[in-house]
Amino acid sequence: REQYNYPPTFQFIVFEFSHKDVEKTAAAARYFATGMKHRLGDDCVLGPSLPPVERVRNTYRREVILKTSRNSSAAKQWRNAVRELEDYRKAEHAIRSVRLKINVDAG
Repeated sequence: REQYNYPPTFQFIVFEFSHKDVEKTAAAARYFATGMKHRLGDDCVLGPSLPPVERVRNTYRREVILKTSRNSSAAKQWRNAVRELEDYRKAEHAIRSVRLKINVDAG
């Protein structure tokens, strides 16, 4: 499990984006995934992808999954990257209304 970066050595963090407009949802997830790949590397960011159920209560969803080490420096690094990207997302008018839900230790 350690060789392939799976729990318990590594953790999965699922970022779920949702909005009533499918294009806004996809744009926010793409922007976030690109930013995370730029900051943390391509090998630890998966997605954006469609979740098993794409639409719930007329709200479209997309997921970005982060595989990261459980050590404190890795946690600090991904938290700082998320803060930077969230600040930009909230300032950007086109994707400001997209909701972000973070699930640490998913799966």
